[in-house]
Amino acid sequence: MTPDELSAMTPEELENAVNSGKLQPAPPLEITGTPSDKFDGFDIKDPVELLFLLDENIASGKVKLHPWQIQFMTDFASGDRVVDHPFQSVVRACNGSGKDKYVIAPCVVWLCMRYNKARGVVTSSSGDQLDNQTGTYIDQLCEAANRKFEGMFGQPVWKLNYRYYECLVTSSPIKLFATDEPTKAEGYHPLEPDAKMGIFVSEDKSVPDDINIALNRCTGYTHRVHVSTPGPTMGHFYNYCQTAIKREELGKVEDCPVGEFVQYHIPASKCSHIPKSYITQMKRDLPGGEFGAAFQSIVMAEFGTASDELVVIPYTHIWKATSRCKVGHLAEATNTGGLDLSAGGDETVFAIRNGNKLIKVVPFKFDNTQDTIQFLEEQFRKYNFNDYGAKIFADAGGLGKPIIDQLRDRGWQNIRYVLNQSKAIDERVYVNRGSEMWFNFGKLLETGEVWIDVDDRRLVEQLSTR
Repeated sequence: MTPDELSAMTPEELENAVNSGKLQPAPPLEITGTPSDKFDGFDIKDPVELLFLLDENIASGKVKLHPWQIQFMTDFASGDRVVDHPFQSVVRACNGSGKDKYVIAPCVVWLCMRYNKARGVVTSSSGDQLDNQTGTYIDQLCEAANRKFEGMFGQPVWKLNYRYYECLVTSSPIKLFATDEPTKAEGYHPLEPDAKMGIFVSEDKSVPDDINIALNRCTGYTHRVHVSTPGPTMGHFYNYCQTAIKREELGKVEDCPVGEFVQYHIPASKCSHIPKSYITQMKRDLPGGEFGAAFQSIVMAEFGTASDELVVIPYTHIWKATSRCKVGHLAEATNTGGLDLSAGGDETVFAIRNGNKLIKVVPFKFDNTQDTIQFLEEQFRKYNFNDYGAKIFADAGGLGKPIIDQLRDRGWQNIRYVLNQSKAIDERVYVNRGSEMWFNFGKLLETGEVWIDVDDRRLVEQLSTR
């Protein structure tokens, strides 16, 4: 079967092909001397063929690839991927699914053997993971390629160093690094114009968001793969999975719109090598049993965390409000403001919304009260709070009340006093008005009625950890 035929098959059709024996190991490759004009590098169709060529267990049939592994690897190689239409994917998989051995390692080795001057960049938050899993599987494939082709070329095909590999035939390097600091992820770009480059992230849920931001600055990639067991419902890996297009919703993977990620969801049920006894044991021994966060992540490859139950507003609700709003912008004729005036190390901010849309958060801090008043009046005018009907709700606790009193004396009669420690409207449920407002705001986020149209990571973090 050709890569295009494999890519077009559904998971069920792939599974039937594997079980019926229709999908056979590739024949030995006919490679003589340097690569031909037809191929940039080694004439290897895809990472599946690479494994049949270099992995004795795969070639002998001792180990059978799962349909989802075949699908991912053929998708990775399908089409002529370019910078303007890269292959971008997230693989959300259970523990023990073979993410490093049968996803990252064969794909990055294939990329750098198949194309001249290609570049592979592989990272993980754990140096141990990088050395003992990802790097080990890359070592095995590169050493197997050396054994197979060294006699043909008169020299090793691959040069192997610690966390650095280079295919000497194609001049294509692979660089591995642990994400200790964001600067390590900066500066990776294609070796030449129009050359291939792949970025691979292992156990991405543990990789800091700063590293992902740095990876986004590695322009020019043609392939990008984020692989992980899922964790809490927050962070960049969760965000990617929430917006990615499910693989089963596509015909051919090339049908994925430009700029979008494709998601491969791999629970234990898609990995026949994982014993049922192991799954039974996990149901019994993991905290919360089969409905607990640990089982959902390790076995079912689902996001979730028990900590969601301990905060007023789970991150998942806030993320929805920052990326999209269920009802859209319900505009109003005037803006509404929220003012928090604090002393010490607490945040001092002025927030502006229009209807259900938060449009600006202005943090500030002045040691002099008169400077604070002057700054606030400038902001009130800037955001049209001198318009009739515009209101400002201000925290009147502690330092806030004297400043609010002065502002009202200066003509800002549209400021309303809010005291968090006052009685709640529903005293049966909430201890005070402050708690009541927090939970009511959380309900608006949960139902998708609020749009936080600001790029403020600190705001998101504070809202999701109370």
